[in-house]
Amino acid sequence: MGRDKGFNPVEAHKKAQRKKQAAKEKKSRVHVREAVLKHRDVDDLREDVVRAKLAIKRTPLGPQRIQVQMHVDRLLAKLRTAVKV
Repeated sequence: MGRDKGFNPVEAHKKAQRKKQAAKEKKSRVHVREAVLKHRDVDDLREDVVRAKLAIKRTPLGPQRIQVQMHVDRLLAKLRTAVKV
């Protein structure tokens, strides 16, 4: 009779530990990626607000200017919520 090569408790333990470590590393990579994207999103929002404020100055008085102002207000609200989080 031969040895059963299918189960080695030491190898099974090592495999489980590698799996746990991989899951932990994946979780940390996702966390770092989200933090970078959040920071990038805030910078993009700030740039959009600056561009929109310049558009307000260039837009003559009237309904179009009101729309641009509403757009700026929405961007500022998004920026405030992004900074709070």
